[in-house]
Amino acid sequence: MSEYSYAAPAQDNPMPNDACGAVALLIMTAERADELGVHPRARLVGVETPREAKLPGDPAAGFHSVRAFLHSNELTVDRIDHFEVPETGAVSPLMWLREFGVSPYMLNPRGGALAFGLLGAAEELRCLATMITALKDTGGAYGLVASSRLEGPGTLLIECLHNV
Repeated sequence: MSEYSYAAPAQDNPMPNDACGAVALLIMTAERADELGVHPRARLVGVETPREAKLPGDPAAGFHSVRAFLHSNELTVDRIDHFEVPETGAVSPLMWLREFGVSPYMLNPRGGALAFGLLGAAEELRCLATMITALKDTGGAYGLVASSRLEGPGTLLIECLHNV
């Protein structure tokens, strides 16, 4: 075996494993943050939750939600600096790259569920916390979290506030 050969995969399953973890997120109005002397890290720009999801839990189910959100907010994908999308399987990120044509360096750039494991109900909060930190570290402005959980797809856009 040459020194450049690759090791066998750690597992044959292309699905993320369940993981244990916890995430906390504090949400409040700008006025309340000012009263408390809290400096916000990000601002919620908007949320899209379509009424009807054709295939909840399917990675492609969130495509419609993202398109509707971008359209209603007069945005294009080139305005977004960071995307956090579901990694329900190894093919999921590839589907998102193909569907929206974004740079692979902007899609789950710090790793997703395949790297960290699935946190269940806390997965989207983990994505949000990861994204806010990444935007601050890179000087990015907008980040988009897309979800296609069993409860249905959804899209969330935040703006990173670099004053902290």
